[in-house]
Amino acid sequence: MSIDRRAFLAAAGGLGVAGAFSIGTGFAIAQGTAPVRLGEAKGAGQSAEFVLASHDGLFKKRGLDVTLSPFGSGAAMGPALVAGSLDIIATGDVPGIPLMSAMGGAIKALCPLSEFSADQAIVVGKKIKQPQDLKGAKIALYKGSVATLLIERYAAQNGLKTEDITLIHMDPVQQPPALANGDIDGYVSWEPHIWSATKRFPESRVLARGDEPKRYISAYNLLLVREPFLKENRETVKLFVAALVEALEELNKDPNVANRTAVYIRDILGVDIAADVLAVMMKRRKYTMSITPEFIAAEKVNTDFLFDLGRLKTKPDIMSWLDPSVLREVRPDMVTI
Repeated sequence: MSIDRRAFLAAAGGLGVAGAFSIGTGFAIAQGTAPVRLGEAKGAGQSAEFVLASHDGLFKKRGLDVTLSPFGSGAAMGPALVAGSLDIIATGDVPGIPLMSAMGGAIKALCPLSEFSADQAIVVGKKIKQPQDLKGAKIALYKGSVATLLIERYAAQNGLKTEDITLIHMDPVQQPPALANGDIDGYVSWEPHIWSATKRFPESRVLARGDEPKRYISAYNLLLVREPFLKENRETVKLFVAALVEALEELNKDPNVANRTAVYIRDILGVDIAADVLAVMMKRRKYTMSITPEFIAAEKVNTDFLFDLGRLKTKPDIMSWLDPSVLREVRPDMVTI
């Protein structure tokens, strides 16, 4: 099913924002900068740069007035961005590309925030010991998500067809209890729902992740902005991106930064996961904002996947939704295309 612009605008009426708070108070606002309304889902730190930059005052020291609104899920942020209730959000590429394509250039991706293939995984119960055991097994997933791409790739690389597996459409929140109750034999999802399986059902295990035992997929979290906001407030957006780059470098320089950022994610966003567990998830993924040939190649693969699923009416060129110019002006060394 293709994303429809009117459907997104209509959905924006009920956004489900968990609460909003300003992270620019107490510092002089830079002359000529605009307030930034930032949306972030209560995830597992896939866009950790947001929270670290907020807590450590990296927006404030650049004179930015940033209001961060935590959302109960990523699904509500797209409509909020489309409706103009938010200026900038982070979202995965698989939901993000159809959104940008449907909006015809009104929403742009500025860069990735993380490569989070390791967040995606196939979780199974004790009946599944090897790939061939998936034949006839009941495996739940949210169809049309990156989980679909992962199970397709995993099956193909292990001599299976997806038709050999009974794939059941199920909301990610329902998957761990369904496995624990024996209603399904496994599921394909992402963090924190992978962690939830081991918490609820100790006999479960990870059969494969997106990047192990071999790389099956490449999935990225993207930084999205409303194009009118970017056009009218380019210097503000450049300062915002510069703050994220500083946070990124802190994350990648010292493993202990992930530990304390996990605490901030738990406390600021209200994520119901222990900080040490969040830190493990964070250290498993790769935080990167670089626009590289590898990133472009991955997004071409993901675009083909979405088109084949029918989630794109046409197959867009990557550069129709990606605008590397801001990052190139802030850090030209991070743009190598």
